[in-house]
Amino acid sequence: MKYFFQLIIVSMVVFSCNSKKEEIVDFDDLSEGSNKNYDKDSSKKIETVALFYDSLNPFSQELIDSLNFDKKSITKLDTLFFPDRFGAKKTEKWYSKTEKDSLVFFHWEFKDSLRTYNTFYNWLDCFGKNCRSIKVGDKIAFSKRATLFLIQDKHLFFIESNLPIDYEKYLNYFDSKEWPREWKFLVNQLPRKKAEWIKRNEE
Repeated sequence: MKYFFQLIIVSMVVFSCNSKKEEIVDFDDLSEGSNKNYDKDSSKKIETVALFYDSLNPFSQELIDSLNFDKKSITKLDTLFFPDRFGAKKTEKWYSKTEKDSLVFFHWEFKDSLRTYNTFYNWLDCFGKNCRSIKVGDKIAFSKRATLFLIQDKHLFFIESNLPIDYEKYLNYFDSKEWPREWKFLVNQLPRKKAEWIKRNEE
């Protein structure tokens, strides 16, 4: 009987040691694997952000810098909008997401003014999910978010944000470049307000 109890005790000790050893090994493997995966994911994310910013044309890069956007907040935007139907020569879309704001930026470049204005007029004729018909100068809300349209002969810009958009900052950037000062349409709307159709004072 004495030997029987000793055998049970020895068996329990051996079993306990083996279990503990096995648990430690598993934990080490898991930790090492987790660290490797985390490092890979992190570096991949940083690389993706850096590569996307680098892939933007100099115009967008300089605009992002002039508006003091965080480069790491800039991400590719694949959403299709109504103007994409009209064969733009160049298109660039991106968005900036931070804790305070989510801003989307669209830029369509067309081959001539006829196509640019035709695109904008058609867009106004069927705007948004409900296909609202909007006339130039209408005091309406395009969106619950802040909205900015900048349209000139070959370029159509659309910017939307949770926060009010300071359109003068965008115009100041354009003024600092070899860019025409005249805008065919400049439409600014504050969040949950009605849009203002602005004629710029050339002076």
